[in-house]
This record gives sequence, C-alpha cells and structure tokens, in this order.
Amino acid sequence: LQNFLQNALKFTPEGHTVKFISRKQGDDLLIEIIDEGCGIDETVDLFAPFKRLGNKSGVGLGLFLAKSAADAIGAEIGLKNRTDGTDGTVATLRLRAKLCCPLPIKQ
Repeated sequence: LQNFLQNALKFTPEGHTVKFISRKQGDDLLIEIIDEGCGIDETVDLFAPFKRLGNKSGVGLGLFLAKSAADAIGAEIGLKNRTDGTDGTVATLRLRAKLCCPLPIKQ
C-alpha cells in the first residue's frame, strides 16, 4: 500500500486528488488507490524489476517488491488506467479472507 500511495502522490500534479478507498467485497477486503496522474503504459510490465515510468526518481523495484510480498501472502495487486474519462491510475490490493479451524480451548 505504501508503494502504491507514494507512486500516486509522485505522479499526481499538485491540486489534483488521490483517493484511498477500502471496502468489503464478498469475503475479501478490496483497497483501491485512485489518482489523477499521467496514467501508465499498460503494455509495460511495471511489476518487473527495474521498470520505471517516465523520468521520475526511483530504481524501479517498488512495485516488484510489492507484488512479491502480495504473492507470498496470497493477495492480489493490480495497476491499470482509469476508465472514467479522467487521466490517472487505479491501484488495487485484494486481501483474501482465509478460512481456518478455530483452536480448541484447553481447560
């Protein structure tokens, strides 16, 4: 989340908005960060190591590390352009609810 939020703030011009939305979707938690930045080139895999957008600072590892961490815990992340006619991107994080058996209570 921190990386998505930092990128949204980095690529959104001053005076424009960045929205942070969280909601329950089925049994999952869905978090979206929606910005009014320049958008992305969806043909480039920005989750690959050392991929960067434009000439902004950074080494291009943030999204790669975020994806690796999400994969490790069974979460899903995504990044796409907005589809509502406004420039910008939508970053998503879906945390899956895990079913487990309750531990027995020892008396």
